[in-house]
Amino acid sequence: MEVKIDNIREAIKVFEDALNEAVIELPQQDRVAVERLNTLDQYKLAHPRGVLGILYGGSTYENTSKGRTLLMKRLMLINVAPIIRFVDNTTKPSDNIMTMMPAEYVDFVIIKLTGLTVFNHLPEYERKIYPIRDELIDEQDYVWKYLITFAVPLDLIEKID
Repeated sequence: MEVKIDNIREAIKVFEDALNEAVIELPQQDRVAVERLNTLDQYKLAHPRGVLGILYGGSTYENTSKGRTLLMKRLMLINVAPIIRFVDNTTKPSDNIMTMMPAEYVDFVIIKLTGLTVFNHLPEYERKIYPIRDELIDEQDYVWKYLITFAVPLDLIEKID
């Protein structure tokens, strides 16, 4: 599927739509909410199971101009934060867990978002959304916070009047 992204709002909307569609495929006990976040630090989980939080993470730019028109390659960074409530017996962890474990949401998000193609003027092999890194941020009171950073390749062309 090819998506059109020109700005941060559109990128977040693409992620939000893709994740909302993907979450519906999960068994009922594993479904989580999808929300836009302003910050990860002050977020308090209200959903009974968890949330996939989406937030803008900045951009990097590379000048790819070859002529008189400015052409830049922009890698927009969009973060997805799986914040999952999970309780297991810590003295004797169960091998028969019936729900997804918190780290499994990291794989789930990566699989669902990797490879979405962005319409732009970059070479074909540079048009796909891809993960850059994932990490465990925190675990407190049975709430696990992860952060996955994705690169969204965009072109930025000088507007000539």
